Amino acid sequence: MEALGNGIKGTLRKLQRSYLIPKSLRTRLLRLAGVDIRDAIVSPGLHLGPDVRVRIEPKAYINAGCFFDDAGDIHIGEYVHLGPGVTLLTTDHKIGAAKKRAGTPFSGTIRIEKGSWLGARAVVFSGVTIAEGCIVGAGAIVTKSTEPHGLYVGAPARRIRDLPA
Repeated sequence: MEALGNGIKGTLRKLQRSYLIPKSLRTRLLRLAGVDIRDAIVSPGLHLGPDVRVRIEPKAYINAGCFFDDAGDIHIGEYVHLGPGVTLLTTDHKIGAAKKRAGTPFSGTIRIEKGSWLGARAVVFSGVTIAEGCIVGAGAIVTKSTEPHGLYVGAPARRIRDLPA
Protein backbone atom coordinates (compact mmCIF):
# COMPACT_ATOMS: atom_id res chain seq x y z
CA MET A 1 0.00 0.00 0.00
CA GLU A 2 2.89 2.40 0.79
CA ALA A 3 4.30 1.99 -2.73
CA LEU A 4 0.90 2.87 -4.19
CA GLY A 5 0.78 6.04 -2.09
CA ASN A 6 4.27 7.11 -3.20
CA GLY A 7 3.31 6.42 -6.81
CA ILE A 8 0.23 8.62 -6.61
CA LYS A 9 2.13 11.34 -4.74
CA GLY A 10 4.89 11.26 -7.37
CA THR A 11 2.35 11.40 -10.19
CA LEU A 12 0.64 14.42 -8.60
CA ARG A 13 4.03 16.14 -8.14
CA LYS A 14 4.75 15.64 -11.84
CA LEU A 15 1.26 16.57 -13.03
CA GLN A 16 1.27 19.95 -11.24
CA ARG A 17 4.31 21.02 -13.33
CA SER A 18 2.25 21.24 -16.53
CA TYR A 19 1.58 24.59 -18.14
CA LEU A 20 -1.89 23.20 -19.00
CA ILE A 21 -2.92 23.02 -15.32
CA PRO A 22 -4.76 26.14 -14.06
CA LYS A 23 -3.46 27.88 -10.92
CA SER A 24 -6.39 26.80 -8.71
CA LEU A 25 -5.98 23.14 -9.66
CA ARG A 26 -2.18 23.33 -9.26
CA THR A 27 -2.60 24.36 -5.62
CA ARG A 28 -4.98 21.44 -4.98
CA LEU A 29 -2.59 19.00 -6.66
CA LEU A 30 0.29 20.30 -4.54
CA ARG A 31 -1.74 19.79 -1.36
CA LEU A 32 -2.66 16.25 -2.42
CA ALA A 33 1.04 15.63 -3.14
CA GLY A 34 1.91 16.54 0.46
CA VAL A 35 2.90 20.21 0.12
CA ASP A 36 1.71 22.43 2.99
CA ILE A 37 0.61 25.46 0.97
CA ARG A 38 -1.63 28.33 2.03
CA ASP A 39 -2.83 31.17 -0.20
CA ALA A 40 0.33 31.19 -2.34
CA ILE A 41 0.90 31.21 -6.09
CA VAL A 42 2.99 28.51 -7.76
CA SER A 43 3.73 28.94 -11.45
CA PRO A 44 4.08 26.01 -13.86
CA GLY A 45 7.24 23.96 -14.08
CA LEU A 46 8.03 23.49 -10.36
CA HIS A 47 10.09 20.32 -9.91
CA LEU A 48 9.51 18.69 -6.53
CA GLY A 49 11.80 15.85 -5.52
CA PRO A 50 10.09 12.65 -4.39
CA ASP A 51 10.79 13.03 -0.67
CA VAL A 52 11.22 16.76 -0.14
CA ARG A 53 8.88 18.23 2.48
CA VAL A 54 7.69 21.73 1.60
CA ARG A 55 5.76 24.41 3.48
CA ILE A 56 4.74 27.54 1.58
CA GLU A 57 3.27 30.38 3.67
CA PRO A 58 0.57 32.85 2.53
CA LYS A 59 1.28 35.40 -0.19
CA ALA A 60 4.44 33.64 -1.38
CA TYR A 61 5.12 33.43 -5.10
CA ILE A 62 7.06 30.63 -6.80
CA ASN A 63 7.94 31.60 -10.38
CA ALA A 64 8.21 29.22 -13.34
CA GLY A 65 10.79 26.47 -13.54
CA CYS A 66 11.96 26.34 -9.92
CA PHE A 67 13.67 23.15 -8.66
CA PHE A 68 13.26 21.77 -5.14
CA ASP A 69 15.70 18.90 -4.52
CA ASP A 70 15.00 15.24 -3.70
CA ALA A 71 14.66 15.18 0.09
CA GLY A 72 14.95 17.38 3.17
CA ASP A 73 12.77 20.24 4.36
CA ILE A 74 11.99 23.56 2.69
CA HIS A 75 10.13 26.38 4.42
CA ILE A 76 9.12 29.41 2.37
CA GLY A 77 7.83 32.31 4.46
CA GLU A 78 5.11 34.87 3.89
CA TYR A 79 5.57 37.27 0.97
CA VAL A 80 8.66 35.43 -0.30
CA HIS A 81 9.21 35.73 -4.04
CA LEU A 82 11.27 33.15 -5.93
CA GLY A 83 12.33 34.24 -9.42
CA PRO A 84 12.29 31.89 -12.39
CA GLY A 85 14.59 28.89 -12.20
CA VAL A 86 15.53 29.21 -8.51
CA THR A 87 17.13 25.99 -7.23
CA LEU A 88 16.85 24.85 -3.61
CA LEU A 89 19.30 21.99 -2.96
CA THR A 90 18.43 20.21 0.28
CA THR A 91 20.57 17.16 -0.48
CA ASP A 92 24.38 16.98 -0.51
CA HIS A 93 27.08 14.32 -0.23
CA LYS A 94 29.92 13.74 2.16
CA ILE A 95 33.31 13.73 0.44
CA GLY A 96 34.13 10.18 -0.52
CA ALA A 97 37.34 8.31 -1.31
CA ALA A 98 39.30 9.00 -4.50
CA LYS A 99 37.47 6.22 -6.31
CA LYS A 100 34.09 7.94 -5.74
CA ARG A 101 34.19 11.52 -4.43
CA ALA A 102 30.38 11.78 -4.12
CA GLY A 103 30.14 9.91 -0.84
CA THR A 104 27.16 9.20 1.38
CA PRO A 105 24.22 11.52 0.68
CA PHE A 106 22.52 13.52 3.43
CA SER A 107 19.61 15.95 3.51
CA GLY A 108 19.02 19.15 5.42
CA THR A 109 16.75 22.15 5.69
CA ILE A 110 16.40 25.39 3.76
CA ARG A 111 14.43 28.31 5.25
CA ILE A 112 13.53 31.45 3.35
CA GLU A 113 12.08 33.95 5.78
CA LYS A 114 9.35 36.54 5.40
CA GLY A 115 9.59 39.10 2.61
CA SER A 116 12.75 37.83 0.94
CA TRP A 117 13.25 37.82 -2.82
CA LEU A 118 15.50 35.43 -4.72
CA GLY A 119 16.38 36.48 -8.26
CA ALA A 120 16.33 34.28 -11.34
CA ARG A 121 18.46 31.13 -11.18
CA ALA A 122 19.72 31.75 -7.65
CA VAL A 123 20.92 28.56 -5.93
CA VAL A 124 20.55 27.89 -2.20
CA PHE A 125 22.34 24.98 -0.50
CA SER A 126 21.25 22.74 2.36
CA GLY A 127 21.43 24.16 5.87
CA VAL A 128 21.00 27.76 4.71
CA THR A 129 18.51 30.26 6.09
CA ILE A 130 17.75 33.33 4.00
CA ALA A 131 16.90 35.84 6.71
CA GLU A 132 13.88 38.12 6.68
CA GLY A 133 13.82 40.91 4.10
CA CYS A 134 16.82 39.80 2.05
CA ILE A 135 17.36 40.06 -1.68
CA VAL A 136 19.50 37.41 -3.35
CA GLY A 137 20.63 38.56 -6.78
CA ALA A 138 20.06 36.61 -9.97
CA GLY A 139 22.53 33.75 -10.36
CA ALA A 140 23.87 34.02 -6.81
CA ILE A 141 25.03 30.86 -5.07
CA VAL A 142 24.14 30.92 -1.37
CA THR A 143 26.28 28.55 0.71
CA LYS A 144 25.88 30.23 4.13
CA SER A 145 22.95 31.73 6.01
CA THR A 146 22.29 35.43 5.55
CA GLU A 147 21.64 38.25 8.01
CA PRO A 148 18.32 40.17 7.83
CA HIS A 149 17.71 42.97 5.32
CA GLY A 150 20.73 42.58 3.09
CA LEU A 151 21.42 42.41 -0.63
CA TYR A 152 23.49 39.31 -1.47
CA VAL A 153 25.13 38.64 -4.85
CA GLY A 154 27.87 36.52 -6.37
CA ALA A 155 29.31 33.02 -6.18
CA PRO A 156 29.52 32.44 -3.31
CA ALA A 157 26.96 35.05 -2.33
CA ARG A 158 28.16 37.91 -0.16
CA ARG A 159 26.40 40.90 1.36
CA ILE A 160 27.05 44.05 -0.63
CA ARG A 161 24.47 46.39 0.82
CA ASP A 162 22.13 46.92 3.77
CA LEU A 163 18.45 47.29 2.96
CA PRO A 164 15.94 49.33 4.96
CA ALA A 165 14.07 47.27 7.55
